[in-house]
Amino acid sequence: MSRPSVPTLAFVVLAVASHGCAPHAVSDPRPGEVAATTVASSPPEPAPSTRAASGIYSPEATACSVATDCERVPLRAESELNGGACCSVCAGYAAVNHAYQARQAACDPLKRGACPVSCTEGRPPPVACEAGQCVLTYPPLRATCATDGDCVVVPSLQTGAPAGGCRIVCGHYVAGNREWDAWAASLWENTSVTGVCAAGCVDPMLPAAECVAGQCGIRAPSAVRVIRVDLRGPTATAGLTAAEITSVVTASQAQLTACKERSRSIAPIGYAGFQVHFVIGADGRATKIDAGELAYHVPDIAACLVSVIGGLQFARPTGGGSVAVEYPMGAAFEAR
Repeated sequence: MSRPSVPTLAFVVLAVASHGCAPHAVSDPRPGEVAATTVASSPPEPAPSTRAASGIYSPEATACSVATDCERVPLRAESELNGGACCSVCAGYAAVNHAYQARQAACDPLKRGACPVSCTEGRPPPVACEAGQCVLTYPPLRATCATDGDCVVVPSLQTGAPAGGCRIVCGHYVAGNREWDAWAASLWENTSVTGVCAAGCVDPMLPAAECVAGQCGIRAPSAVRVIRVDLRGPTATAGLTAAEITSVVTASQAQLTACKERSRSIAPIGYAGFQVHFVIGADGRATKIDAGELAYHVPDIAACLVSVIGGLQFARPTGGGSVAVEYPMGAAFEAR
């Protein structure tokens, strides 16, 4: 799953890198035995954790009593199952019991070819025994830390998702040690593992991690409001002067400073500079309003600013045309 680029602003947002080989079907990651914190109005409904990866293995093949009954195996490529070259699904895994695996014929790469070296996964998912079934777990994000900078937050993965369905639990996250960041990020961003999720599933503003008593956790949600808006000189194409535009926007400062952000578990923001772009039409109304990078960091406040500017009445441009405006602004924020 792709995420928007993260511009530098007055606070730090977690950035992660995509990883994976081929988009094959897949392992069945499960939430592991780690300290998990969620940020959502209500938790997801519990789901059974008996489905084997892609339905390849029967319940008998994955039965277990304890985690040591289970082992992780690479998924075999369809071409191999049909008599083709010996190869496993890149970054694809399943969890089965030892007895089942012992009965499986070994693939001889000397006779049938081998997988590309590039398909090797550096940290494949571990196995666990859940409700009598071997399953693959979410990466064991180590919770130990010394400072907030040691910790990261990644979306949580649900159990029992249908084959190909979205396994990301929208709005829910787990916190762990930064040492596991790259691998955890590659897992939930790899659609062959997580399934294809709706564009709005993952909040682009991941919660902030913090270190409390040597354990990583997620910062308690806080709301943010604007306490001051600084207006700088706009630039505009012909049709209206900068002074004519500034006078109207300045008159709306009370509305701009009334903008608020919903509660989020993010690092408190202090001050941000940003550019607002809009077009004043022949009727004097602003359209195509874009709050730029502010929309990524505080989307509710950005949407409010856009709404305020969209409701302003500017003078009609001379000549009956339109005027493109770039308006530098700054805003001071406080948590409440």
